[in-house]
Amino acid sequence: MLQTDSIDPAGFLRALRTPGAVAYPLLGAAECRALADEARGFDFEAQPEAVGPEERRVHQRLASVQMGAEPGPFRRLVQSVEALVAGVHRRCDTSPWQEAPAFNDFLLQRYPPGPFALTPHLDGKRYRDLVVVAVFAGTATFCVCADRAGNGRVEIPAPPGSVIFMRAPGFDGAEDNRPFHCVLDVIAERYTLGMRCNSRLRDGAASAGTR
Repeated sequence: MLQTDSIDPAGFLRALRTPGAVAYPLLGAAECRALADEARGFDFEAQPEAVGPEERRVHQRLASVQMGAEPGPFRRLVQSVEALVAGVHRRCDTSPWQEAPAFNDFLLQRYPPGPFALTPHLDGKRYRDLVVVAVFAGTATFCVCADRAGNGRVEIPAPPGSVIFMRAPGFDGAEDNRPFHCVLDVIAERYTLGMRCNSRLRDGAASAGTR
């Protein structure tokens, strides 16, 4: 499913180390249309405009569907991403993971047009090893940055068809190496599927929390 011929494992890992995320154009136009059509068939739940205490407040404009441990109609996409990451893991002399990441937490999101979708934030520490976001439709600006104020912002171009990879705790053995990141300047309605390795899923329902 994924067009992976141009991915260099060494470059992939360098980008995950600095700046902390990388995106590749891995989905074709027809696949994006099919995935977006699937996404539009779900009942999305509008999310609060602000979450977290004042010192860690995240502002957001989005609706989501928490799919828990079952990716449903997106299973083939998830399997393709896992195969890609497993290939990187096998080909590395020293892999950043003890074993190839396997995703168990899936979040479908819809962002309306506007100046932002998510202000700078960290994903929850329970998400381990690698975070992946596939973009099916919509133009926006995805960035990693140095802090919650958005300093040192680095754009990671991720138009429709992109799959974004971002490091998470456990990558390179780090206890906490999460990059701040944000989604800004949404020009057209954007649909994405987030794939995560939730270390707490076995203890209860999955959650898409940010910090």
